[in-house]
Amino acid sequence: MKIHSIILLLSSYILILNIPVYLCARPPNWGCLSLVSPKMQQNYTIGSTFQSNLQQLLAGLPQKATQNNYFYNATYGEAPDQVYGLIMCYADTSTAACDSCMSEASLGIMECCALNKNGVAWYNECMIRYSDVAVNATNNIGLMGCGPKVLDSKPESLAEPKKFRDILRQLFDGLATNASRSPLRLGAGKMNYTPSANIYALAQCTRQLPSDECRMCIGNLTDLGVEYCTGDKAVQADETLMTISCYARFALKPFYVISDAHPPWPNSSITLSLSFFL
Repeated sequence: MKIHSIILLLSSYILILNIPVYLCARPPNWGCLSLVSPKMQQNYTIGSTFQSNLQQLLAGLPQKATQNNYFYNATYGEAPDQVYGLIMCYADTSTAACDSCMSEASLGIMECCALNKNGVAWYNECMIRYSDVAVNATNNIGLMGCGPKVLDSKPESLAEPKKFRDILRQLFDGLATNASRSPLRLGAGKMNYTPSANIYALAQCTRQLPSDECRMCIGNLTDLGVEYCTGDKAVQADETLMTISCYARFALKPFYVISDAHPPWPNSSITLSLSFFL
C-alpha cells in the first residue's frame, strides 16, 4: 500500500493539514485518511477480533443509514476490540446516488485504510468513518479540504471578490446557526451577490454532534474555506468544503438539496420539497 500526501493526490484542492493518505482499488474521491499522526497510528492484525468487529460494523452501516434518514452512528464488539463508526450522505445527493455511495464506501474504506484502527473516507456523495475510540467532534479542527464539486470545472471571474467573500461569510454564518438548531444538522439557503445574481449554499454536520459543536465545526470549516478556497479574482462556480464532522457547498447557480422542515432562508429557491432525510 502506497502512502502519499493528500495534497499530492488532490492537486486541485487545498488541504490545511498535510497528513498521509492511503490509496486503494476503490479510491474515495477525496482520499482515505488516518485520523492520527503516523507515530500514533494503531494497527490491527489480519484475523483479529478487531478486524472481524470492523467488518461487521461497516457491512451493516449502509442499511442502517437507509432506515435512519441516511445517517447512522454505531458501535460493534466489546473492549478492547470495540469499533466505533458512522456513515452519512450529503444533503445535495439523490437517494439513488446515496445508496450507491454508501455501499461503495463501506467496502472502500476497508481497502484504503487496511490494518489501521481508525480512518475517514470522503466520497462525492457520502462520507464514512471508523475508530477504536468514540467518534466525536474533538478532532475537527485543523483538517480541511476544498475543491470543485465537478472535477476539472473552470473558475469564474468575480467583479467584486471582496464583496463575494463578505456575503459568503454572512451566508455561512446564518447557515451554521440554522444547522446547529436543526435535528438534521442541516441548513441551506441563498443571498444576493448582485441585483441579478445569488450565492447558493449548504451546510451540514454529522448528526451525532451537539448543537454548539455543529456550529463550531461549520464556522471553522467555512471561515477557512472562504479564506483559502476563493481566489482574489475568480472562484469555482460550484465548490465543496469538508472536514471530519461537517460539510459545506456554495455555488453561483441553484443545486439539488434535500428539504429541512423549516427552510433556513425566506424564498430559498434551492430548498426543494423532497422526502430524503425526512
